Amino acid sequence: MDICNLLFRSRAFKTTDANALGCLLPASITTFLESYLVAISPTYHLSDLFSMSYNPALAALSTSAFRELEEAEIFGSSNKRIRRSSSDDHHRHRQQRDEVEQHDSKEGGIIIRHPPGPVSQRTLAMLAEEGGIVMGWKEYRLEVTDWLAERGVEGLSELIGCTMKGLKRKGGRDGEGSSQG
Repeated sequence: MDICNLLFRSRAFKTTDANALGCLLPASITTFLESYLVAISPTYHLSDLFSMSYNPALAALSTSAFRELEEAEIFGSSNKRIRRSSSDDHHRHRQQRDEVEQHDSKEGGIIIRHPPGPVSQRTLAMLAEEGGIVMGWKEYRLEVTDWLAERGVEGLSELIGCTMKGLKRKGGRDGEGSSQG
């Protein structure tokens, strides 16, 4: 459960959840680390720094997944779920994105605004308010785990499915998100 709390639930080092051990880190250390981070910047929180968006092993992958979600919405995907693109699809989307990014809003073009830094609940809310992709935090995390699973990185999706029964997904990309029995 601690790994899910770190990567998926933004509850790093919490001990209040059932089966959570806070990675066996003493409460005094977590309190110190949290206060240290807030002193650096009020926007930093210990619980966020281990999420899929900030985790060093997953940050670049999460960013790639989110950018594909944005491109699918902008360039006409029928829904937010991204199927694994063929190289032709990727090339076509890359050309469309390059053309779009060359236009500015004064010419009636579309400007792609990627979130500054890693995707967070705050950046998702900001993008929605500014006319960008509309997606909740839970949906973002599930989309990223599905995107990773499609590319052969199935462990995170399987771990989440085993530890968080309400989020267990069948097929991942079918758009249903139905539970397995």
